[in-house]
Amino acid sequence: MNRNTTLLSILSLFMTFFCASGEKQVRQATEIREIQKPNQIRETFFSREPVEEEAFRVFVSSDEYTLKQSGYADQINVGDNQAEKSSTSEEINNFDLVDVFTEAIYRVEIYPDTGLISHIRPIKPAHISEINKIIVDDITRLKFNFMQKNKPEPTAFKVRYGVQLQKKKSQEEIRKILKEHVRQ
Repeated sequence: MNRNTTLLSILSLFMTFFCASGEKQVRQATEIREIQKPNQIRETFFSREPVEEEAFRVFVSSDEYTLKQSGYADQINVGDNQAEKSSTSEEINNFDLVDVFTEAIYRVEIYPDTGLISHIRPIKPAHISEINKIIVDDITRLKFNFMQKNKPEPTAFKVRYGVQLQKKKSQEEIRKILKEHVRQ
């Protein structure tokens, strides 16, 4: 990720969610919303009905990575790999400057002869472009296991991501970080 692009995203996040008085701005619940109770948001995220063709749900924060099957349980599953989970959480940690939750839905298309990923297409991307890049990287690291070895099914499915950013620094510390990035 380009350092200037990251800096602009961090500045954009900071300016979007903090008024001149320092109060938080909150968007619609379907887009980005202020986090009040992280456990409640996670539970709500996993308890909603799956969208059509949804196979997996992933909840990611700097402290947690949870993947759950939401469909196609008799046809596909994901192998467990702790290294990829911690890598994604570490990448999210760089954006923990505000308290927000955002969702994204991606369609994963599979080659029918090999079972490898052919395309990853955003259906509903997150509102922060760097988060979308992290999500696509995470999807490419997932190891999909198909029940039928000679004919992978389904050849297309959706993965829903819930990404929780948590403000872990004071506003003064955030300003200091931003000033350092501007100087570089």
